[in-house]
Amino acid sequence: MFHYRLFVFLAFTGFLSGLASFYAAQTQTTGQAAYVPGVIFGIALALFFLAWRYKLYLAFACAWIVFSTLSYHLAYWTAVSFYYEPLRNFSFFIAGCIGAFAMLLSFSLTIERLQFGRLLIGTLLGGGLALVAVELPNDAALLNLFLIWQTGMAAFIGWALKEKP
Repeated sequence: MFHYRLFVFLAFTGFLSGLASFYAAQTQTTGQAAYVPGVIFGIALALFFLAWRYKLYLAFACAWIVFSTLSYHLAYWTAVSFYYEPLRNFSFFIAGCIGAFAMLLSFSLTIERLQFGRLLIGTLLGGGLALVAVELPNDAALLNLFLIWQTGMAAFIGWALKEKP
């Protein structure tokens, strides 16, 4: 059953995480920027689920943060490695899909299981969100990317989950 409160609160958490990721990435070196947004997103969602009546053990919350960081790192390096101007859209779509799949799979292993069909929907959504974010006509493409992707993926998790009693 869909629970709008979980959806809305997770979307808001993702939005705040996206803002924090953007500002943190602006102050980091290239090597650090490949990790920091994943750490921020992981911490934001872990704190949310710890506060939202989930029986989430601290060890699993910490594992989620590590996996979230690695998922972002994987997406970051996929985008950088496959970037070729004529195929720019394709590289960001693939990076968004890979990051979303790794993040949702790790979420499913550490916080709560997601149905396989929803995992696939979320993977394609992650690619689509990354594609939309980089195509917006704006000088702040990185801000668009973090805000749109993290808000959208956090909201997706809220949609994909069933609220705990």
